[in-house]
Amino acid sequence: LNIPLGKSFLNWSGALVPETQDFYIVTEAQSDDAMKNILGDLCKIGLTRVGGVFRSDVLREWKSRRGGLEQVPQLDPAALHRVAKNGRQVVDVRSPEEWSGGHLPDAIHIPLAQLPDRFGELNASAPIVLHCRGGGRSSIATSYLQSHGLANVSNLAGGFDAWVAQGFEVESAKSAKSASGQKSATSANGRKPAKPAIRRKSAKSGGGQKPTLSASGRRKK
Repeated sequence: LNIPLGKSFLNWSGALVPETQDFYIVTEAQSDDAMKNILGDLCKIGLTRVGGVFRSDVLREWKSRRGGLEQVPQLDPAALHRVAKNGRQVVDVRSPEEWSGGHLPDAIHIPLAQLPDRFGELNASAPIVLHCRGGGRSSIATSYLQSHGLANVSNLAGGFDAWVAQGFEVESAKSAKSASGQKSATSANGRKPAKPAIRRKSAKSGGGQKPTLSASGRRKK
């Protein structure tokens, strides 16, 4: 699970990392004080079960010993436009306010904070393309799905803004679609989707493995 170490780090960590399981941190933070600050902030939102901390050089070591790292495939808007009708699920992880301003045709709306509770609605056997406004939140979402065993996922490079900039079609909120295929302006349970917030309810990690939280130094778009 890759969450950039920026202003939304605690928000998305609280929403996506289970409180009830041990997890490990991979970080680009170089100083001990910076690492202590990260751990202190995580403790404030109830994430205290840190099993270990690794500096980013562990990735080079992993690559030298294991032969490669998992990557997030990137799909540009033109490529998505060409293949959008070929059974791909387009998942919009933006906020309800952003969604109501317009979204990709036939997209499924699952705000990022709701992903732990709703990713089971997606068809794991079909390709999934995730997007947000600029690509930051959808990169987090893509890493979350990968950590839960969904391999055929990709991120829309440049997000919604790049799609609009290339002049492709945008639908209004009245034609919203849930993962079940039914069009609705509300979430699958009939309620309006909640705004992204610190998530106190824990989620099970895929395959029983302890999750790894990558706190990179890159900021969310």
